[in-house]
Amino acid sequence: MPVKPESYTVLGLGDTGWSCVQHLVRAGHTVTVQDDRFDPPCLQALIASGLDVPIALGGVRQDWLCDATYTVMSPGLSPQTAVGRMALAHSNLMLSELDLFAQAVRVPYVAVTGTNGKSTVVTLLGKMLEQAGMRVAIGGNIGRPALSCLGADIDCVVLECSSFSLHYTATFQPKAAAILNISEDHLVWHGSKDAYQVAKSKIYAGTDYALYPSSLPALKQAADQAADVETFGAEPNAHWRIRDSGEIEHVGVGYLALPELSGHMIPEANYLASCALAHQFGVLPEHMRQALLEFKGLPHRCEVLGVCAGVIWVNDSKATNLDATSMAVRRLYTAHPQGVVVLIGGQLKNESWDSTIESWAGLDIQCVSFGEGAHRLHTVCLRYGVSCEVAQTLAEAIPMARVKAQPHQAILLS
Repeated sequence: MPVKPESYTVLGLGDTGWSCVQHLVRAGHTVTVQDDRFDPPCLQALIASGLDVPIALGGVRQDWLCDATYTVMSPGLSPQTAVGRMALAHSNLMLSELDLFAQAVRVPYVAVTGTNGKSTVVTLLGKMLEQAGMRVAIGGNIGRPALSCLGADIDCVVLECSSFSLHYTATFQPKAAAILNISEDHLVWHGSKDAYQVAKSKIYAGTDYALYPSSLPALKQAADQAADVETFGAEPNAHWRIRDSGEIEHVGVGYLALPELSGHMIPEANYLASCALAHQFGVLPEHMRQALLEFKGLPHRCEVLGVCAGVIWVNDSKATNLDATSMAVRRLYTAHPQGVVVLIGGQLKNESWDSTIESWAGLDIQCVSFGEGAHRLHTVCLRYGVSCEVAQTLAEAIPMARVKAQPHQAILLS
């Protein structure tokens, strides 16, 4: 029985919005698209497509919001902005791309969110599922719209979900869902840390299996919406944890011996989450182990570049927040207590670096800061007695770090 055509207005004509427009037109719905920018990223693609879709640019039309059955919100649109507030005030029903995907998908799908580690976990999980012989599509916040994962030649879909996309979801119901971690991030977009956590927790609505860190009991109430709930982490009561011997255990029983891994410095929690989710799809431990052996990590995420003059170089330039940088420094210093030189550059979010820099005091950790936030970071380092030099650019910072680092030490680009 064909689906009754309905009317949609899509807010935002970036990659996600454009994917929504194409999907809805193919389904036979009436679609309009609007963007408060005059030249959004996918405008030319829409024009070239020849689709008969009315466009409003440079603002938002209240009458289109009121007339449409659904308003589809692009993840870049914060509810704190004028456009976001207008959509909330005048839309009949609001959806996200994830909702459109959920309504159309015909295979099981798993959803992963968290402040850090999402891309690593969804990629590693995808490889575990493939080792088990499944045809897998990976999408979402990892760079491929969820709707582009729809197809007849797949057995399951693995989605990386941002807090932005989850905020607007209404009908998203994955087979399995995980929150990897939560730290302060995107507070301007969400308005508060509580609102950020609420958005993340929407991933559990309607799921059969919920996974959350044993270190975050505050997530238990949201996770308990699921029929099956498990935890992972270092705590003794975690369902999934790693023994001192290096073996992964599940509910106290030895499950998988972690192989020797090289070329990356992935947090053990990411291995645990990937195995727990793969287990829900019937993947055997031997398939997980083979995927772990073959997985080389993701570029620019705790990626070991090599050794030069006895100094190991690690690229973690994909770190997008303070917590990611802090964790990477801790892991690297544990592996190289002889010393770490941290290259930190670019824009610093509105986060307090005090507690992180203070934790480095007294350790053989030095900094070279560069870019827009260099002097701000230098001031914090001085406050706690942590050595820090300032460079204008990365090209200038690299030789400064090379001079600071001694053999058997490490340099981290964050």
